[in-house]
Amino acid sequence: MKALKVKSSNTGLGAAWHLAKVEVSSSATGEKLVFPFHNWFSNENGTEHVLWPDRDGDGTGDVGELGSLVKYRVSTYTADERGAGTDANVTIALHGTKGFVGATRLENAQNNFERGRKDEFEIMGTDVGELTHVDIAHDNSLLGSAWKLDQVEVFHPKLQRLFIFPCHDWLQVTDAEGLDGCKKTLREGALAAADSGTASYKVLVQTSDIRGAGTDSDIFICLFGPKGDSGERLLDSSANDFERGKLDTFMFSGPDVGEVQRIKIRSSNTGLGSSWHLSHVDVFSSSMPEMFHFPFNNWVDSKHGLEQYIWRDGTEDVNAAALVEYRVTVYTSDIRGAGTDANVSIEMFGSKGAVGLTRLETSADNFERNHADMFVVRGTDIGDVEHVVISHDNSGVGPSWHCQQVDVFNPSTQRTYTFPCNAWLEKTKEKGMDGCRKELVFGMQEGQELCDYKVEVHTGDVRGAGTDSNVEMCVFGTKGDTGMHVLANSRNNFERNKEDVFFFKAPDIGMMTDC
Repeated sequence: MKALKVKSSNTGLGAAWHLAKVEVSSSATGEKLVFPFHNWFSNENGTEHVLWPDRDGDGTGDVGELGSLVKYRVSTYTADERGAGTDANVTIALHGTKGFVGATRLENAQNNFERGRKDEFEIMGTDVGELTHVDIAHDNSLLGSAWKLDQVEVFHPKLQRLFIFPCHDWLQVTDAEGLDGCKKTLREGALAAADSGTASYKVLVQTSDIRGAGTDSDIFICLFGPKGDSGERLLDSSANDFERGKLDTFMFSGPDVGEVQRIKIRSSNTGLGSSWHLSHVDVFSSSMPEMFHFPFNNWVDSKHGLEQYIWRDGTEDVNAAALVEYRVTVYTSDIRGAGTDANVSIEMFGSKGAVGLTRLETSADNFERNHADMFVVRGTDIGDVEHVVISHDNSGVGPSWHCQQVDVFNPSTQRTYTFPCNAWLEKTKEKGMDGCRKELVFGMQEGQELCDYKVEVHTGDVRGAGTDSNVEMCVFGTKGDTGMHVLANSRNNFERNKEDVFFFKAPDIGMMTDC
């Protein structure tokens, strides 16, 4: 031990405090030290002090070399959805390549951690080097303590670098996890993206400060990079977005597209005053250290175009991945109740990348019983299409849907890829919303059936047994194997002494032999 930092909140009646000394014992080293002070914590004398140990026994602290202290800037983003905020006490611990800063309470004079809000804090601590992960937690105090956190950002002033830690999850007490559910270990964005192939995106949209610039239309964005695209995402929050001269912030997660080379902005052209004058868009990706700037300074409307492609820094990149128009044909089964009015989306994965979640919609009445619906999806060229994920949002009356098959034609390969389904996509008691999602694999033989596999994973009941890593598995059988499948659902999986259940579809592999 080199020194102590002691801080007083300086609140309440008689807030001034005279501290004589602090004694600290360490079970790790067997060390016991006395830190004398004999002074006041007050407005006049300061409310935060460093105490030095008395090593020679003369009753005064022996000032030594503490090493360089760093003032970190920590930003938290509370999700913009009902009940996301919390009044519990939140703490964070920082971990890096050179050391760590222990759990420190995040507090200031503001009403922090409210829905859809960014809160900023300063933490003084040792230089941890490049940050690798953070531990974020709350103490479950007060009513409505559950908290949905989108993201944590830590700016390291010595390195002049912003580290991003995606979350997009609840911190709350659960039957399975108890208070452990109030704590998350978040990996640094680039490390997390390398493991999972996903990234967290923060999108800043600046509406121009000219007459009539604002709009009430729905605005959508799609990000394109060398690894694929994000799919089209609605930019929406609880605030009144896209008003004249206003900067709006949105967050979402999706496939890691790498360096964002260009974006697509689309307006629904609805509402009064639907024309919109866009100044620029800035994009932060958790997998990349830099910000991506997309200047525009023009109108998005029926006269100038409702769909605009904008290049990074306003300069076309001749090496950017090509965009192609996929023809996606969806066949709804010819059985009673097969149709749906829910919103259906598709994700496509290929040998060269991925096309993110994209809603399938036209002006027709789609997904009716015994109908084939064709859609055009514009995205990056992903080469041979290996698998797709088809899903719906369970909206509307009777949202359950029986999908017979999905065909994808890629003009760059001049091939049609067929993905048999022949299954219900519906919310069930056992699977929840995961039942509204199916992963379909290309290469099924004629007449070969996709089987449902249920996987139960039991994490050990020993200290440190749980993990936040992404877990994949492949099951081998007498007829072949299932291929690698990510074990994921909407829950916080792989915690100590917990049983997790997963479902996926794959070809019939016969009798299972090992995994």
